[in-house]
Amino acid sequence: MKLNFSLTGVLVLTLCAITRVQSQTVLDLPYASQAAQVKQRVGVTDITIT
Repeated sequence: MKLNFSLTGVLVLTLCAITRVQSQTVLDLPYASQAAQVKQRVGVTDITIT
């Protein structure tokens, strides 16, 4: 009887773990931004933002 309860418990825990793994979704990351650069001369100083 004790063995039956142990096997049932292991089976339930295994099913819960499988269900949890299947319910996780794939992380949808955005694409990388395009590279850009801005240059501006202020007085005698050149400023560049990349």
